[in-house]
Amino acid sequence: MEIIRWNQVYSQTGTLIPVFFFEPDLSFLSYIRENGYMNVPIAIQGTDGLYDGVWYGTVDSPTRLGSCPPDYNSTKPILTMFIDTPFTIYPPQNGIFEIVKL
Repeated sequence: MEIIRWNQVYSQTGTLIPVFFFEPDLSFLSYIRENGYMNVPIAIQGTDGLYDGVWYGTVDSPTRLGSCPPDYNSTKPILTMFIDTPFTIYPPQNGIFEIVKL
């Protein structure tokens, strides 16, 4: 799936962590319904090496009222994925990702 946009948020410990926005497909929605929204194994590619690799992510829904980025259509199902690594810098390329069967 295509990564639409990167951002950063503060974790519970106060460190910045990366988060990206994406439009889920049906197989992704089925996976998180069956396996949960936390510790989703994903492989990211195309970020010029900054976030390329296998990560565990947590899924959230930013399209709830008041939380969708202003430049996106809030009627589309847009989700966010927080990944388990410190935030460095915005990648020059948004990249793509897929679920990894571990």
